[in-house]
Amino acid sequence: MNYKLLASLAGLATAATVALVPAAAHAAVIPDCTSAAPTAADAAFAGQVGPTLTGALDGHYTASRAACTRVIVQVVKSRGLPLRAAAIAITTTIVESRIQNLNYGDRDSLGLFQQRPSQGWGSESQILNPVYATNAFLNAMVREYPNNTWLTAPIGEVCQAVQRSGFPSRYYDETADGVRIATAAWGANAPGDYDGDKFTDLALYRPNSATGSTWWARSSRTGQQIFGGTLFGGAMDVPAPGDYDGDGKNDLALYRRDCTNGSSWWVHSSRTGGLLYGGTKFGGCTDIPAPGDYDGDGYTDLALYRQDCSTGSTWWIRSSRTGANLYAGNEFGGCTDIPAAGDYDGDSRTDLALFRRNCSTGSSWWVRSSRTGSNIYAGNEFGGCTDIPAAGDYDGDGYTDLALYRRDCSEGSTWWVRSTRTGSVLYAGNKFGGCTDIPAPGDYDADTYTELALYRRDCAEGSTWWVRSTRSGSMLHSGTKFGGCTDIPATAS
Repeated sequence: MNYKLLASLAGLATAATVALVPAAAHAAVIPDCTSAAPTAADAAFAGQVGPTLTGALDGHYTASRAACTRVIVQVVKSRGLPLRAAAIAITTTIVESRIQNLNYGDRDSLGLFQQRPSQGWGSESQILNPVYATNAFLNAMVREYPNNTWLTAPIGEVCQAVQRSGFPSRYYDETADGVRIATAAWGANAPGDYDGDKFTDLALYRPNSATGSTWWARSSRTGQQIFGGTLFGGAMDVPAPGDYDGDGKNDLALYRRDCTNGSSWWVHSSRTGGLLYGGTKFGGCTDIPAPGDYDGDGYTDLALYRQDCSTGSTWWIRSSRTGANLYAGNEFGGCTDIPAAGDYDGDSRTDLALFRRNCSTGSSWWVRSSRTGSNIYAGNEFGGCTDIPAAGDYDGDGYTDLALYRRDCSEGSTWWVRSTRTGSVLYAGNKFGGCTDIPAPGDYDADTYTELALYRRDCAEGSTWWVRSTRSGSMLHSGTKFGGCTDIPATAS
């Protein structure tokens, strides 16, 4: 329901590829938002995403709604807007129409967004065109939030600012599902997804100075081997997994520290097998890789954190797509801080993020937005002084959460996770794992939630994977044998 008088919406694109089905005089829904029936891919998407929803669409996310979702995402992408814009638009349609192209509504409200001809949104036929309607919503959003401030404002707040609903809380209630649907539809690959199916895979780097270092990866979805001892890398190289060519697949990526000849990057495309970086010099010989998409273009960037107790610790980041420096010695952090790369403000960009261990006054988080430069966390205390950061989105809301794994050989190892968006504690000492296990966070069941995941090295009985679903609590891997006792997990840095 919309009550705001808008300026003219002339000039909106109405892509010819999305034609409307003529509606009968009293039909409730214009099917599927397109002239064709939902595709097999729409049905498969609905089957994948539907079970993850917790709001009004729980049990009701159909192939028809998936087709409408597809149209909305296509429009957002055509405008060059990031994932967050799709999340805002989809959250709005969940509340307004349950993601259906309705030819009725409150007063003269119509369509996916329940826009009103009498309030300047356009003619009835225009509003019932989902491409026009989505563009109209996005135009209003951009006007309401100049200088792209919608990127950091709460999603529910943005929806309400555009829609002027009499029930503003409903947008907040559906935000999590809006983010889940948008993230899944956007096609962003999961961390450690080497075959592009949106599942984090069991992936390992095996250093070996004698016969050559190798990569091993097994599909989480099919169980098939993706890499079975692929030679690439040196024995001292540090794995830096990510999608460096923006093709939706994690690449074999390494950072080679070299104090004599200069440190370098080595990246092997998982799709083509070709070299993306073959010794590209960038970085210092003690730098810590912190790969992520810092400019929001869909490519993992060359990123490093340089600890320096004398002159100040710094960030060095080079765009993988353009080659331009995004950060060149920007000071932020302490000389013992641990990088914990992630998108902590939900704007589709990796932020400068650090976990600072401190046994005296309390360990803390320091996170600075890559887009605005403002601090998201500035010394927020959460965690113990031996905890290991395990950054990920554990509640599926599009924000990286503060997450830690605490090894404890006496009382049992535990997980501690706090939601970045709400501040609520998701895990507070939940026991899962062994006291030498290595965290390997990722989305192993493609439900947009990061799982509690661990790799357990064992030279005697065989190394194993232990993965528990964050959403359902069920075990995805319970001692699955795969890997060697010196292997390094390569699911996330």
